[in-house]
Amino acid sequence: TVTTIGDNAFYYLKKLKRLVLGDHVRIIGRSAFAYCGLEGTLQIPESCESIGYGAFAQSTSLTGTLVIPDGCKIVSTSAFGGTGISELHIGAGVTKFENQGNMQALHTITVSQDNETYIAYDNVVYKKDYSALVFPAHQTDIHLPDAFGAQKVDETSASDSRINYGGNFLRDWSFVENVHISDENPYYKSIDGVLYTKDGQDLLLCPQAHQSNVEIPSGCKRIVSSAFYYCRNINSVHVTSTV
Repeated sequence: TVTTIGDNAFYYLKKLKRLVLGDHVRIIGRSAFAYCGLEGTLQIPESCESIGYGAFAQSTSLTGTLVIPDGCKIVSTSAFGGTGISELHIGAGVTKFENQGNMQALHTITVSQDNETYIAYDNVVYKKDYSALVFPAHQTDIHLPDAFGAQKVDETSASDSRINYGGNFLRDWSFVENVHISDENPYYKSIDGVLYTKDGQDLLLCPQAHQSNVEIPSGCKRIVSSAFYYCRNINSVHVTSTV
Protein backbone atom coordinates (compact mmCIF):
# COMPACT_ATOMS: atom_id res chain seq x y z
CA THR A 1 0.00 0.00 0.00
CA VAL A 2 1.57 3.28 -1.15
CA THR A 3 1.44 6.00 1.52
CA THR A 4 4.20 8.33 0.29
CA ILE A 5 5.13 9.61 -3.16
CA GLY A 6 8.64 11.00 -2.89
CA ASP A 7 10.27 14.14 -4.22
CA ASN A 8 10.61 14.22 -8.03
CA ALA A 9 9.13 10.70 -8.22
CA PHE A 10 7.39 11.28 -11.59
CA TYR A 11 9.08 14.54 -12.58
CA TYR A 12 8.75 15.55 -16.25
CA LEU A 13 6.83 12.51 -17.50
CA LYS A 14 5.26 14.26 -20.46
CA LYS A 15 3.53 11.10 -21.68
CA LEU A 16 1.84 10.48 -18.32
CA LYS A 17 -1.77 11.47 -19.02
CA ARG A 18 -3.79 9.79 -16.27
CA LEU A 19 -3.26 9.57 -12.53
CA VAL A 20 -5.27 7.71 -9.90
CA LEU A 21 -4.07 8.29 -6.36
CA GLY A 22 -4.90 5.47 -3.94
CA ASP A 23 -6.94 5.90 -0.80
CA HIS A 24 -3.89 5.43 1.44
CA VAL A 25 -1.62 8.15 -0.02
CA ARG A 26 -0.69 10.53 2.80
CA ILE A 27 2.24 12.53 1.41
CA ILE A 28 2.87 13.86 -2.09
CA GLY A 29 6.46 15.08 -2.27
CA ARG A 30 8.21 18.07 -3.77
CA SER A 31 7.81 18.22 -7.59
CA ALA A 32 6.43 14.66 -7.52
CA PHE A 33 4.32 15.22 -10.67
CA ALA A 34 5.78 18.50 -11.91
CA TYR A 35 5.89 19.07 -15.68
CA CYS A 36 3.83 15.96 -16.39
CA GLY A 37 1.32 15.49 -19.21
CA LEU A 38 -1.57 14.87 -16.82
CA GLU A 39 -4.95 15.74 -18.31
CA GLY A 40 -8.37 16.61 -16.92
CA THR A 41 -9.38 16.90 -13.29
CA LEU A 42 -7.21 15.81 -10.39
CA GLN A 43 -8.67 14.00 -7.38
CA ILE A 44 -6.73 14.24 -4.14
CA PRO A 45 -7.72 11.37 -1.81
CA GLU A 46 -9.18 12.03 1.63
CA SER A 47 -6.13 10.30 3.11
CA CYS A 48 -3.71 12.97 1.82
CA GLU A 49 -2.17 15.10 4.58
CA SER A 50 0.57 17.02 2.78
CA ILE A 51 1.19 18.27 -0.78
CA GLY A 52 4.79 19.36 -1.37
CA TYR A 53 6.39 22.31 -3.07
CA GLY A 54 5.61 22.33 -6.80
CA ALA A 55 4.04 18.88 -6.56
CA PHE A 56 1.96 19.32 -9.73
CA ALA A 57 3.57 22.51 -11.02
CA GLN A 58 3.46 23.19 -14.75
CA SER A 59 1.30 20.15 -15.46
CA THR A 60 -0.57 22.52 -17.72
CA SER A 61 -3.34 20.18 -18.90
CA LEU A 62 -4.77 19.67 -15.42
CA THR A 63 -8.13 21.47 -15.55
CA GLY A 64 -11.51 21.84 -13.86
CA THR A 65 -12.23 21.85 -10.15
CA LEU A 66 -9.67 20.86 -7.52
CA VAL A 67 -10.86 19.97 -4.02
CA ILE A 68 -8.31 19.92 -1.21
CA PRO A 69 -9.88 17.36 1.15
CA ASP A 70 -10.69 18.15 4.77
CA GLY A 71 -7.95 15.83 6.01
CA CYS A 72 -5.16 17.64 4.17
CA LYS A 73 -3.12 19.94 6.41
CA ILE A 74 -0.38 21.36 4.16
CA VAL A 75 -0.47 22.74 0.61
CA SER A 76 3.02 24.04 -0.12
CA THR A 77 4.19 26.85 -2.40
CA SER A 78 3.36 26.45 -6.11
CA ALA A 79 1.97 22.95 -5.60
CA PHE A 80 -0.45 23.69 -8.46
CA GLY A 81 1.28 26.65 -10.09
CA GLY A 82 1.09 26.73 -13.86
CA THR A 83 -1.78 24.25 -14.08
CA GLY A 84 -5.07 24.90 -15.89
CA ILE A 85 -7.22 24.39 -12.79
CA SER A 86 -10.15 26.82 -12.84
CA GLU A 87 -11.82 26.29 -9.46
CA LEU A 88 -10.20 25.60 -6.09
CA HIS A 89 -11.85 24.54 -2.85
CA ILE A 90 -9.78 24.45 0.34
CA GLY A 91 -10.95 21.95 2.95
CA ALA A 92 -11.59 22.38 6.65
CA GLY A 93 -8.33 20.87 7.89
CA VAL A 94 -5.80 22.94 5.93
CA THR A 95 -3.54 24.79 8.38
CA LYS A 96 -0.77 25.79 5.97
CA PHE A 97 -1.71 27.05 2.52
CA GLU A 98 1.00 28.90 0.61
CA ASN A 99 1.16 31.08 -2.48
CA GLN A 100 0.41 29.00 -5.58
CA GLY A 101 2.04 31.34 -8.06
CA ASN A 102 0.53 31.94 -11.47
CA MET A 103 -2.63 29.91 -12.11
CA GLN A 104 -3.97 31.74 -15.14
CA ALA A 105 -7.19 29.74 -15.48
CA LEU A 106 -8.15 30.03 -11.81
CA HIS A 107 -11.25 32.19 -11.39
CA THR A 108 -12.95 30.79 -8.27
CA ILE A 109 -11.58 30.07 -4.79
CA THR A 110 -13.67 28.87 -1.86
CA VAL A 111 -12.68 27.81 1.65
CA SER A 112 -14.68 25.52 3.93
CA GLN A 113 -16.61 27.46 6.57
CA ASP A 114 -15.17 25.06 9.12
CA ASN A 115 -11.57 25.99 8.33
CA GLU A 116 -10.07 27.73 11.37
CA THR A 117 -7.01 29.19 9.62
CA TYR A 118 -8.18 30.61 6.28
CA ILE A 119 -11.14 32.36 4.70
CA ALA A 120 -12.00 33.35 1.12
CA TYR A 121 -13.33 36.75 0.12
CA ASP A 122 -13.98 37.72 -3.50
CA ASN A 123 -11.89 34.73 -4.69
CA VAL A 124 -8.88 35.65 -2.59
CA VAL A 125 -7.51 33.55 0.30
CA TYR A 126 -6.84 35.41 3.55
CA LYS A 127 -5.83 34.44 7.04
CA LYS A 128 -9.02 33.85 9.01
CA ASP A 129 -8.71 37.14 10.91
CA TYR A 130 -8.01 39.04 7.66
CA SER A 131 -4.60 39.99 9.00
CA ALA A 132 -2.87 38.84 5.80
CA LEU A 133 -3.59 38.16 2.15
CA VAL A 134 -2.30 34.74 1.06
CA PHE A 135 -3.28 34.02 -2.56
CA PRO A 136 -5.67 35.47 -5.15
CA ALA A 137 -7.43 33.93 -8.12
CA HIS A 138 -6.30 35.24 -11.52
CA GLN A 139 -8.15 38.57 -11.62
CA THR A 140 -7.18 42.08 -12.58
CA ASP A 141 -8.86 43.80 -9.63
CA ILE A 142 -8.43 42.90 -5.97
CA HIS A 143 -11.16 44.15 -3.63
CA LEU A 144 -9.82 44.03 -0.09
CA PRO A 145 -12.42 43.39 2.64
CA ASP A 146 -13.28 46.04 5.20
CA ALA A 147 -11.67 43.90 7.91
CA PHE A 148 -8.35 43.58 6.08
CA GLY A 149 -5.46 44.52 8.37
CA ALA A 150 -7.52 43.73 11.48
CA GLN A 151 -4.32 43.42 13.49
CA LYS A 152 -2.88 46.79 14.46
CA VAL A 153 -0.78 48.33 11.70
CA ASP A 154 2.69 49.52 12.60
CA GLU A 155 2.68 52.72 10.59
CA THR A 156 6.41 53.25 11.19
CA SER A 157 7.21 50.10 9.21
CA ALA A 158 8.24 50.54 5.59
CA SER A 159 7.14 46.99 4.76
CA ASP A 160 3.67 46.14 5.94
CA SER A 161 3.25 42.47 6.89
CA ARG A 162 -0.31 42.38 5.59
CA ILE A 163 0.93 43.02 2.07
CA ASN A 164 4.15 41.05 2.52
CA TYR A 165 2.91 37.84 4.12
CA GLY A 166 5.41 35.00 4.40
CA GLY A 167 7.53 36.51 1.63
CA ASN A 168 4.60 36.49 -0.80
CA PHE A 169 4.13 40.02 -2.09
CA LEU A 170 0.81 41.16 -3.49
CA ARG A 171 2.97 43.32 -5.71
CA ASP A 172 4.53 40.22 -7.27
CA TRP A 173 1.29 38.98 -8.83
CA SER A 174 1.87 40.29 -12.33
CA PHE A 175 -1.78 40.13 -13.43
CA VAL A 176 -3.20 42.51 -10.80
CA GLU A 177 -4.03 45.96 -12.18
CA ASN A 178 -5.85 47.63 -9.30
CA VAL A 179 -6.34 47.25 -5.57
CA HIS A 180 -9.58 48.57 -4.09
CA ILE A 181 -10.72 49.01 -0.51
CA SER A 182 -13.78 50.70 0.95
CA ASP A 183 -13.73 53.87 3.01
CA GLU A 184 -14.78 51.75 6.00
CA ASN A 185 -11.35 50.16 6.38
CA PRO A 186 -9.52 51.89 9.27
CA TYR A 187 -5.99 51.03 8.09
CA TYR A 188 -5.81 51.53 4.32
CA LYS A 189 -7.25 53.45 1.44
CA SER A 190 -6.96 53.14 -2.32
CA ILE A 191 -6.73 55.97 -4.81
CA ASP A 192 -7.14 55.09 -8.49
CA GLY A 193 -6.21 51.46 -7.78
CA VAL A 194 -3.06 52.31 -5.79
CA LEU A 195 -2.84 51.37 -2.08
CA TYR A 196 -1.93 53.84 0.69
CA THR A 197 -2.01 53.89 4.47
CA LYS A 198 -5.24 55.38 5.77
CA ASP A 199 -3.61 58.74 6.50
CA GLY A 200 -2.23 58.86 2.96
CA GLN A 201 1.33 59.40 4.14
CA ASP A 202 2.69 56.09 2.80
CA LEU A 203 2.25 54.81 -0.73
CA LEU A 204 2.39 51.05 -0.19
CA LEU A 205 1.67 49.44 -3.52
CA CYS A 206 1.11 50.10 -7.17
CA PRO A 207 0.14 46.75 -8.75
CA GLN A 208 2.43 45.43 -11.47
CA ALA A 209 -0.18 45.47 -14.23
CA HIS A 210 -1.56 48.91 -13.32
CA GLN A 211 -2.66 50.58 -16.54
CA SER A 212 -3.00 54.23 -15.51
CA ASN A 213 -0.40 56.87 -14.94
CA VAL A 214 -0.01 57.81 -11.28
CA GLU A 215 -0.38 61.20 -9.64
CA ILE A 216 0.72 60.93 -6.04
CA PRO A 217 -1.59 63.08 -3.91
CA SER A 218 -0.52 65.94 -1.70
CA GLY A 219 0.16 64.70 1.81
CA CYS A 220 2.01 61.56 0.81
CA LYS A 221 5.43 61.58 2.49
CA ARG A 222 6.90 58.18 1.72
CA ILE A 223 6.99 55.75 -1.19
CA VAL A 224 7.93 52.43 0.38
CA SER A 225 10.47 49.99 -0.99
CA SER A 226 9.44 48.25 -4.23
CA ALA A 227 6.12 50.13 -4.32
CA PHE A 228 6.35 50.42 -8.13
CA TYR A 229 8.24 47.17 -8.65
CA TYR A 230 8.03 46.14 -12.34
CA CYS A 231 5.03 48.35 -13.13
CA ARG A 232 5.72 47.96 -16.82
CA ASN A 233 2.65 49.84 -18.15
CA ILE A 234 3.19 53.14 -16.38
CA ASN A 235 4.79 55.93 -18.39
CA SER A 236 4.12 58.88 -16.08
CA VAL A 237 4.38 59.42 -12.33
CA HIS A 238 3.81 62.82 -10.73
CA VAL A 239 5.60 63.04 -7.38
CA THR A 240 4.34 65.91 -5.25
CA SER A 241 6.51 68.20 -3.17
CA THR A 242 5.37 66.57 0.08
CA VAL A 243 7.19 63.29 -0.64
